[in-house]
This record gives sequence, structure tokens and C-alpha cells, in this order.
Amino acid sequence: MTESILIRGGFYCGRRFHLGGYSAVWFAEEDEIKLFDSQGQLIDALTIEEFHATLEHRRAA
Repeated sequence: MTESILIRGGFYCGRRFHLGGYSAVWFAEEDEIKLFDSQGQLIDALTIEEFHATLEHRRAA
């Protein structure tokens, strides 16, 4: 897995995580996570609250 810091206009704007052709990008200002497939196509976009709820649901299962 790799992690990159994202800078836009000289300012920090988020992080990109890349694993096995897939990537997740956290946009700090929007507080949103976007998931991309190996072709760079958007799979899903989640708020941080939705992301945490999904993790909690999976842990409980």
C-alpha cells in the first residue's frame, strides 16, 4: 500500500491511498472519501460519517 499527500494551490487538501490497482482519496475540505477502481473510475463517494458507519456495521457482522 502507498500513501500520498495531496497539495492543491500550495495547500494541503487530502491523502491518496493506493493498493492493488484500487485507490481511495480522502478530501479534507469536503471530508469525503472517494473510491476508485483500477481503471480510475469512481466506484463510490462517502462522507466520513458514512464511511465510519460502514466500518462499524462490518465489525458487528
